[in-house]
Amino acid sequence: MRAAFLALVLLAAGTSAASAAPWRITKDHWSAEDERGFGAFVTALGESGCNSSQSCLRSPANPWRGTDGDFIDIDADCAKLPYLLRGYYAWKNGLPFGFAAIRGERFSANGNRVVARQSITDRGAGIDAGRVLRDMMDTVFSGTFRVDPGSPDGLPSDFYSPAIRPGSIRPGTVIYDTNAHIGIVYKVDQSGRVHYMDAHPDFTITRSVYGAQFGRSPMHLGGGLKNWRPMRLAGARWNGRSFTGGEVVVAPQRQISDYSLVQYLGTDGRGNFAYNGAALGYYEYVRVAVSGGRTDFNPLYELQ
Repeated sequence: MRAAFLALVLLAAGTSAASAAPWRITKDHWSAEDERGFGAFVTALGESGCNSSQSCLRSPANPWRGTDGDFIDIDADCAKLPYLLRGYYAWKNGLPFGFAAIRGERFSANGNRVVARQSITDRGAGIDAGRVLRDMMDTVFSGTFRVDPGSPDGLPSDFYSPAIRPGSIRPGTVIYDTNAHIGIVYKVDQSGRVHYMDAHPDFTITRSVYGAQFGRSPMHLGGGLKNWRPMRLAGARWNGRSFTGGEVVVAPQRQISDYSLVQYLGTDGRGNFAYNGAALGYYEYVRVAVSGGRTDFNPLYELQ
């Protein structure tokens, strides 16, 4: 009798662990508070020391650990990690989410083009988060980031080019190296150091500080610093507890207050950088600009 009871308990525990609550969309857009919450989530994981996507989701730094079912057993390389964290946060906070489908390759010489936008929406029974997020991660790759941030034509990508200033480069900002590597910012310190974490082909996660290891690129290849576009759910119905149907849309450049091409064009429009009259190299400029001039790194700027 006792053994049979124990077996039933273990079976029930196993069933609970293999399932998770469906994703229900309870907000029709990402607010400034949601963006701050996402940034705080990324910061907590970045500072936790977790060394893989699985260990990050299992970490005490993840407030939703233990609610994921078998979705927790998912691996992410560098291109998939930002999408995993963004999609996971959207799931746990009832937010809308979608992503771009790209035509092009990892190293296409002329950049890639968005050919469709995929919406994650609820048809009434809730969203199977594990399935749709796995499907998304099978779709995105390093070439997803290889889109011209200055082009006004066609469907928008998932990211825009932000101004280089305090608050615009923040936890959750993505860094793209056109040699097919991606990081996600988890902290910007008072001296302007941009701390990021990045995943690797063996699914390990490491951490470093933004600099010349992320090579610069022509604008049409889209390398550099990227922020997630503001996102909202259009045309949905409220059923008394959540939104169903509709389409997830992202903001165009003209609606984004801190959209800027300065990282490609320079502060003078000709590829040169200066802060308060002091000429700087690009990586020095980023550090000075995001710190609001408080950096302790650049003696040349301090002298001038």
